[in-house]
Amino acid sequence: MPAQKLDAALAAIRKAARRVESETVSGDDVTQEYVDLESQVRNLEAAEVEMRQLMATVRDRTKKAEDILEVYQQLVQLRGQIETAKGRMRYLSQMSAMSTIKLTLTPDAATAPVVEPGWQPVAVAKDASRALVKTAEGFADVAIWAIVYFGPLLLALATMLVVVWRVVRRRRAVTFAAGTPPIGA
Repeated sequence: MPAQKLDAALAAIRKAARRVESETVSGDDVTQEYVDLESQVRNLEAAEVEMRQLMATVRDRTKKAEDILEVYQQLVQLRGQIETAKGRMRYLSQMSAMSTIKLTLTPDAATAPVVEPGWQPVAVAKDASRALVKTAEGFADVAIWAIVYFGPLLLALATMLVVVWRVVRRRRAVTFAAGTPPIGA
């Protein structure tokens, strides 16, 4: 919107609001950049005039295509820089004539609907089902790991315990048969 209408627009927005929680108005001063660009354009245009005179001199004296092309490329580069600077100046002129308003609107809690639009109980049920399946998969993964990883370890430990138990039992049987009372009796 045009900058002249900024105050009127802000007043209308304030009037429509029940409460204004915060308000910030800011601006960027582009005067210095614009002045710098103006002087840059003047310098570039002066250099362009000099290059055009040099081009005429090169055409008249040397008449070599490569010399003419070299001066021409420099002229093209200067013209590009001039157009870029002028484009930035046009942009700054337009932006300084316009204003932008950013609003953050918060609805009144009393007028908010009981159920938010877009709530989908079927989607919630699907999400819960997916979570249940993921949990069951986790338990299954733990059981598989326990069987595959700990199974052989437990089998080896159980085999060792059975061997030790049998050795102890045989020693007791041999000791008891020899007439020596068993240990702890």
